[in-house]
Amino acid sequence: MKVFVNKKPVEVENQTNIEDLLELLKVNPSYCAVAIGSSIVKKAEWQTTELKNYDNITIINATCGG
Repeated sequence: MKVFVNKKPVEVENQTNIEDLLELLKVNPSYCAVAIGSSIVKKAEWQTTELKNYDNITIINATCGG
Protein backbone atom coordinates (compact mmCIF):
# COMPACT_ATOMS: atom_id res chain seq x y z
CA MET A 1 0.00 0.00 0.00
CA LYS A 2 1.23 3.52 -0.70
CA VAL A 3 1.22 6.40 1.79
CA PHE A 4 2.87 9.79 1.58
CA VAL A 5 5.25 10.85 4.33
CA ASN A 6 6.21 14.51 4.22
CA LYS A 7 5.00 14.48 0.59
CA LYS A 8 7.21 11.53 -0.43
CA PRO A 9 5.68 8.16 -1.40
CA VAL A 10 6.43 5.24 0.92
CA GLU A 11 5.35 1.63 0.42
CA VAL A 12 4.07 -0.08 3.58
CA GLU A 13 2.35 -3.36 4.37
CA ASN A 14 -1.38 -3.54 5.03
CA GLN A 15 -2.27 -3.09 8.72
CA THR A 16 0.75 -0.86 9.32
CA ASN A 17 0.30 1.50 12.26
CA ILE A 18 2.15 4.70 13.08
CA GLU A 19 4.64 2.96 15.39
CA ASP A 20 5.46 0.50 12.59
CA LEU A 21 5.97 3.36 10.14
CA LEU A 22 8.34 5.22 12.47
CA GLU A 23 10.36 2.03 12.96
CA LEU A 24 10.49 1.45 9.19
CA LEU A 25 11.72 5.01 8.64
CA LYS A 26 14.15 4.84 11.60
CA VAL A 27 12.53 7.86 13.27
CA ASN A 28 13.02 8.19 17.03
CA PRO A 29 9.46 8.29 18.45
CA SER A 30 10.61 10.21 21.52
CA TYR A 31 11.31 13.36 19.53
CA CYS A 32 8.57 13.62 16.92
CA ALA A 33 4.95 14.49 16.29
CA VAL A 34 2.73 12.81 13.70
CA ALA A 35 -0.30 14.06 11.79
CA ILE A 36 -2.51 12.29 9.28
CA GLY A 37 -4.08 14.82 6.98
CA SER A 38 -4.63 17.88 9.16
CA SER A 39 -5.19 15.95 12.42
CA ILE A 40 -2.43 15.39 14.96
CA VAL A 41 -2.41 11.84 16.28
CA LYS A 42 -1.72 11.50 20.01
CA LYS A 43 1.26 9.32 20.89
CA ALA A 44 -1.01 7.07 22.96
CA GLU A 45 -2.93 6.27 19.74
CA TRP A 46 0.05 5.46 17.50
CA GLN A 47 -0.11 1.72 18.09
CA THR A 48 -3.83 1.52 17.28
CA THR A 49 -3.92 3.97 14.36
CA GLU A 50 -3.65 1.94 11.16
CA LEU A 51 -2.63 3.70 8.00
CA LYS A 52 -4.86 3.73 4.94
CA ASN A 53 -3.88 3.69 1.28
CA TYR A 54 -2.85 7.18 0.13
CA ASP A 55 -2.82 8.71 3.64
CA ASN A 56 -0.89 11.98 3.83
CA ILE A 57 1.32 11.76 6.90
CA THR A 58 3.44 14.55 8.32
CA ILE A 59 6.27 13.71 10.72
CA ILE A 60 7.88 16.61 12.54
CA ASN A 61 11.15 15.95 14.34
CA ALA A 62 12.24 18.07 17.28
CA THR A 63 15.76 19.43 16.94
CA CYS A 64 17.89 21.62 19.13
CA GLY A 65 20.19 24.33 17.93
CA GLY A 66 23.06 26.18 19.32
